[in-house]
Amino acid sequence: MPTSRRPLPSAQGALSVGIFAVIVLYAAVVSGACGCYSCMSGLACAFRSEPYVGDATDSLGSSLDEEEVPYGEFRITNRWSSTSYNPSTSSRGTPITLSWGIVADGTPIPGDGGDSSSLISMLNGQYGAGPGGIENAPWFRLFEDAFNRWSEVAGITYVYEPNDGGAAIDGTTTPAGQRGVYADARIGGHSIDGSTGGNTLAYNYYPNHADMVIDTDNFSFYGNRANDSRAMRNTLMHEAGHGLGLNHVDSNNSGQLMEPFIQSEFDGPQIDDIRAAHRNYGDALEKNGGNDTQPRATPIGVINAGDRWSLGIHGGAQVVSRDMTDFISIDGLNDRDFYSFSVSSPVDAQIVITQLGRTYNEGPQDGDQSPLVTSQLNPLDLSLYSSSATQGIALLADADPRTLTRKSIVSVNLVPGLDYSLFVRGTVDDIQLYRLDMLFTALAVPEPATLAMLLIGFAAVAPRRSAA
Repeated sequence: MPTSRRPLPSAQGALSVGIFAVIVLYAAVVSGACGCYSCMSGLACAFRSEPYVGDATDSLGSSLDEEEVPYGEFRITNRWSSTSYNPSTSSRGTPITLSWGIVADGTPIPGDGGDSSSLISMLNGQYGAGPGGIENAPWFRLFEDAFNRWSEVAGITYVYEPNDGGAAIDGTTTPAGQRGVYADARIGGHSIDGSTGGNTLAYNYYPNHADMVIDTDNFSFYGNRANDSRAMRNTLMHEAGHGLGLNHVDSNNSGQLMEPFIQSEFDGPQIDDIRAAHRNYGDALEKNGGNDTQPRATPIGVINAGDRWSLGIHGGAQVVSRDMTDFISIDGLNDRDFYSFSVSSPVDAQIVITQLGRTYNEGPQDGDQSPLVTSQLNPLDLSLYSSSATQGIALLADADPRTLTRKSIVSVNLVPGLDYSLFVRGTVDDIQLYRLDMLFTALAVPEPATLAMLLIGFAAVAPRRSAA
């Protein structure tokens, strides 16, 4: 392995179809080629173990200028166009299902310091093998947790694929994921560049290729069980982020999982990472058909007088903890969110939508950083509709602006016998996390004749406007 190193050429890259690239995570001052497969092939080096200062290139002889990178503020590149579960994944913001799996020891991984995978034996040596197959090994749960975490916070569903056909992990886009044969994201590991200094921890590929290679020389790092093996889990989640099409992001005043160095001060994807995943694949409510139309509205249920209801409460977190899962967003102009409910008794409803997000500096790896005001990326509108089989759909109220990031419906009377829908939409093509809050206060129960007049009143406004 060469000991002299020279700077790698700088390029903020994204991957075009048919070109494979290693996404890397640096963590040391790189002063030259380290001798790993990535450097020797002209690709970027991988996730390293100390803070990185230097340059990185992400693709074989090609890169995208900043203005060509889709929604560069979140440093996202291509999304998956097909997976073993989705022959066609449709457009940006559409959820996907991906499989992941671990290759057998002995699977070829050309290049680097070793020529075949030894990941399983390394992990067994650190955590124990357990009875039966790898699924029963103590360390297997850490991989499950890492992939499940991405599934919890965005429109991504990871499924474990226990089978593998044994093909090499060699940087090409073949073999493609095939259910029962190959996972979409295959994971192996072998010796890359030792375990001292600014060494490689792992590297990963972009969609439609998401294979991951872990440096088994770093057995002490991966065997560190502090905070439920957070160092290992954060490495796996970071590399999986590359496999979802997320690039590195630099920020000098916020902590993000996709920054180009290992961090253990937080656990898993942070706000910038979650926004990027939502922009590519939507929020978790987009799964199973989504809630983009009124017939597929997310059900809130039956509301009683005195109830308070909130959704999206974690989108404003300064630091995202491992147990936070409530993140909702409008991921662009093509995204619309509907929520349906009814009331058990006459109530006065107050409804507030708040655009969530902190302001922090961000930019591409080694590039200039600028403030990103994430609470004002996409001004949102909110409307309330009523509907019934006999009266059709009627607009009851549009939310009025209160601040730059908040709109509300101050007071609207709702009665039993009708279905209600909230309709949220964006006004520009960008990603916006938000929160919904509703408070329902009891109204005096009207006499039967008064209730009849209320229903007649609703029927009278029914022709005014139908839902978009």
